[in-house]
Amino acid sequence: MLYRTYVVPPNQYITFQPLDWPQFSLQEALTRGTLWPNLYSPYSPNRSVQEGGA
Repeated sequence: MLYRTYVVPPNQYITFQPLDWPQFSLQEALTRGTLWPNLYSPYSPNRSVQEGGA
């Protein structure tokens, strides 16, 4: 393994919902799972693991 990445959950460093942050549109927020672009973290699965088990 060359490197590791970690995603820190937003609740670890944001204790309230900021009023002045930019927001996704309603449809985009429902698609991405968050209203705020600053909290969006896309999931990219590990492609090296073969699908279907061993």
